[in-house]
Amino acid sequence: MIRLKTFEKKDLRKKYLILGLGNTIRGDDGIGIYLTKFLEKKFLNLADIISTEEMGLSLIDFLSPYEKAVIIDSIFTGKKDIGEIYIFKQKDFDSKQIKSNHYIGLPEIYKIAKKLKIPFPKELLIIGISVEDPYTIKPELSENLKKKIPEIITKIEKIIRDFLK
Repeated sequence: MIRLKTFEKKDLRKKYLILGLGNTIRGDDGIGIYLTKFLEKKFLNLADIISTEEMGLSLIDFLSPYEKAVIIDSIFTGKKDIGEIYIFKQKDFDSKQIKSNHYIGLPEIYKIAKKLKIPFPKELLIIGISVEDPYTIKPELSENLKKKIPEIITKIEKIIRDFLK
């Protein structure tokens, strides 16, 4: 499911964005989208909450109007750390090799926006949720990941509140 919010007037937009990414027909890959549904009520007055299955360069359109942005997405480590939370910031783009499931990852998007002088959030926080299987076609999360959702919500709510201060 793709849910987009559009704003005709810049004044209606908040300074902060929480962006859930993923593909809900690829099982655990949709965790970012599922989590934004839980976070919507908690952050509605503070940030715009958007979830999308779009990827690559189209993410510049989502990110560019905001001062700070939080991106929630799946991460596949190949370890048995399902539900673990990994945090990345813009400064990590140069120092870590981050493989993306989205063909063009956020480091490349950031570099393109910077080179083309397209506005980009001054601060970006990427919350990667370790998943069991982001590749199998199925319309729901794995049972192991579903069990971790309450714990994940509690942890990322604190992380997001600290970041958006």
